Amino acid sequence: GQTNSAVGADPAMTVSDFERQPSRHMHTSDAVALAELAAILQSNGKPYRILNRAGSTSFKDLQSGPFILIGGMNNEWTLRLTAGLRFSFEWRPGGARVVDKQNPSNTAWTLDFASPIAQFNRDYAIVSRVSDPKTEQTAVIVAGLGSWGTQAAGEFVTNPEHLKKLEALAPRHW
Repeated sequence: GQTNSAVGADPAMTVSDFERQPSRHMHTSDAVALAELAAILQSNGKPYRILNRAGSTSFKDLQSGPFILIGGMNNEWTLRLTAGLRFSFEWRPGGARVVDKQNPSNTAWTLDFASPIAQFNRDYAIVSRVSDPKTEQTAVIVAGLGSWGTQAAGEFVTNPEHLKKLEALAPRHW
């Protein structure tokens, strides 16, 4: 194709250097969540478009219609939008946590990024659907502290059995 995704890149940069830029990479778990969400939108006949990584997505892009934010600590838009919610993400020395503003002293939902991978057995995520007052759009957040939390959140929102369990607990007509 003729699509040039290098818009805004340094014209002197080589293709190799461009391809190695951190903004050109997506963690496999985030990609799995994206694929699952795209599949469910497609199967329900919902139009969608996939925007660039968070750092390349503009405020104007988010104003163009409802949006899904994938990823937590690696997505600046998720961090901005959740900052005003009851549950939000917070960087901590050596890691991150999900904060409950109604119980801010609770540190149970913390991820230590220095943990050996062999001992890593738990991640935390936020799944939320909110009306964003700044963009005036509906936003869905599918985000983990780490990549496994994001993948689990993606599996949760695309699995009809999980959604039925949630519906039983949610307010009417949620």
